[in-house]
Amino acid sequence: MIHLGAIFGAATLITVPIVACSKSAFNKFVNELRKHPEYQGVELNFASINNVPEYTIHNHVKEIGDQLKSVYSTSNQIRQISQYANTNIKIEEKNGHTFIPAADVDSSQGTNYDAIWVRDSIWGYYALAAQHRTDDAKKVLLSLLDYFTSQKERIDADIQNPELLNDPKNGQMNAVHIRFDGDSPTFADVQENGKAQPWNHKQNDALGLFLDCLLTSVKTGAIVQADLNVTRMNSIVGLIEYLYKIEFWQMEDSGAWEEAQRLNTSSVGIVTSAIENFLDTSTPALPGWFIDSFNAQATALGYSDVDVTNRNNTLTEMKNNGYDLIHEQISLGGESPNYATNDKRYRTADAALLNLIFPAKLSGLSIAEKETIYDIVSTLNTEWGVKRYNDDNYQSGNFWFNQIKTDTDDSSIDKREKDFIKGSEASWFFDSWMAYDAIALANLDGTKKDYYLASATMHFNKSLAFITGDGLHGDGTACEAGNLVESYNAIVDGKFWWRVPSPIDPLNWAKGLFFLMVEQLTSYYDS
Repeated sequence: MIHLGAIFGAATLITVPIVACSKSAFNKFVNELRKHPEYQGVELNFASINNVPEYTIHNHVKEIGDQLKSVYSTSNQIRQISQYANTNIKIEEKNGHTFIPAADVDSSQGTNYDAIWVRDSIWGYYALAAQHRTDDAKKVLLSLLDYFTSQKERIDADIQNPELLNDPKNGQMNAVHIRFDGDSPTFADVQENGKAQPWNHKQNDALGLFLDCLLTSVKTGAIVQADLNVTRMNSIVGLIEYLYKIEFWQMEDSGAWEEAQRLNTSSVGIVTSAIENFLDTSTPALPGWFIDSFNAQATALGYSDVDVTNRNNTLTEMKNNGYDLIHEQISLGGESPNYATNDKRYRTADAALLNLIFPAKLSGLSIAEKETIYDIVSTLNTEWGVKRYNDDNYQSGNFWFNQIKTDTDDSSIDKREKDFIKGSEASWFFDSWMAYDAIALANLDGTKKDYYLASATMHFNKSLAFITGDGLHGDGTACEAGNLVESYNAIVDGKFWWRVPSPIDPLNWAKGLFFLMVEQLTSYYDS
């Protein structure tokens, strides 16, 4: 990464503890924004091309602005302009394991973004592998497997009694957990007041991402027989039996955004991809030693659904049921469309649907269905990024000044809803994802190649606006140049609106996805 130094002049640091700030601190912050419009970046406009509408970005790095193009013609142009982003994935070696924290933030920030999320870690794994940090990538994946091994008692209890997940009080905590404290030698939950913090752990998409990634790593030889002892193999068997017993294809979960439970196409799709990966016998297939060990442990554990006699029938049933749900819900409009339109669970456009194009490998999805997904998510495009979904109140207007915790408990979510300012949704870093998926579609549909390449270029340019310069975060703290942030947040003071970077900075998922996007684009131009 090139060190940028001060580009727009030094930002004034306002010391504002997250979720503990005052009206006077907010007023001071607003005054700084009024005095320094440059903190929102330099506005750059691009004309419509190949049916991609005109768009605007807000660039924070002068050197990037000098190199931006409406059309790129070489991979070198992409690499040159991308080098201003810090895409180094931070890993932590603790208690004999290797972790990727969600963000490179200090625990004193109070957001718990220094914890380990399975989902974010898998995105980090993909980036590490693409950066040829193979040893780090392998250690991260095996550390996550050991985390699931630590949950054997919980997994076994859910397999025996899936109704535990429907408990109105403890169902979320009864599910397989997807987040933990990396400092704990026993993979303990993040603690709050000396106890495990209540969390919406019912996130099947995270389990599917992990299994899909692990199975691919076994197929490619990144994970070998010596890496998977009996205890670790038990966990793999247990997770697949768990997903069968809970009937993932019709289970409401909290999904990628860890919020209210709904029947999410994205969650079902990612798990279906993992199951299809297991069944796929094309080259490279799962090696014989893996199948033999899986069979032996399924029998030893008494999991008759996935033992040698029933495994293929069970997995085929899981795959077919998953696809039935995916096809139906895409045809109905997207993420969770099979509810009454006035039901809070009803949703069509959701950025999590991008998972079904990548990293999922769903051979049963048609090109038309993938293009439909892309079109649905494109409706969430904003001048500043991509919304997770419409009316998303997390990190919405003045979020960091409203004394709202970044938690999933009912009181935090209720306060988010109460304080939501219409139209102030955060704009997230998913332009990198949109660009990646656009190139994937360009490779699939030659008749629309020019459109998807233009769309990829737009989202690539917009993703460059997520590289910070000097300025202020949404909580008033100073930015560090060259980072990739989680989102852009609205600051609203009457009729005056500003957009500034989230204090979740830098986010490792954002760094990983940005790197993967650049690799996807450069590969396209090189070919």
